[in-house]
Amino acid sequence: LEAHSEVDVLGTAFELFGDNNKDKTFILPETDKAIRKRLPFRFCFCHPSVMFKRELVLAHGGYQGGRYCQDVDLWLRLSRDKSVKFANLREVLLEYRIHPGQAKWSRETGILNASQLFRESLMQRSPLLFLGFLLAVIKLLRPAGRVHTGKV
Repeated sequence: LEAHSEVDVLGTAFELFGDNNKDKTFILPETDKAIRKRLPFRFCFCHPSVMFKRELVLAHGGYQGGRYCQDVDLWLRLSRDKSVKFANLREVLLEYRIHPGQAKWSRETGILNASQLFRESLMQRSPLLFLGFLLAVIKLLRPAGRVHTGKV
């Protein structure tokens, strides 16, 4: 962030381990444009790797509570402001452990994610965010018992 003062939110690539996810490396979209394009459909940041400008995040309401998806809510609210610049480093700076009991893969998390996308699609009057909401609902309607593949 010091070397690139134009960037406000910065994440990194990461490597998964645990629960049969051995040495899977994920390179996330690197540019602001690529991140904004992908944001409604798939996650763009591995939250534990993210750093951001504190004052900017506080000016946009910071984390607003809730049990799950606080980071998704924050990224969507920040995306309202076109002056906010997102980026990811290609370098792997995090090893992320996956296990079956994680909230990340729960149905409740999926419902909250869909509701955030719906709210943001209305707030931003964005057909792209609304499409993201519809895809999230379709995922929720899939038959029970589907196992997460680890794809991001």
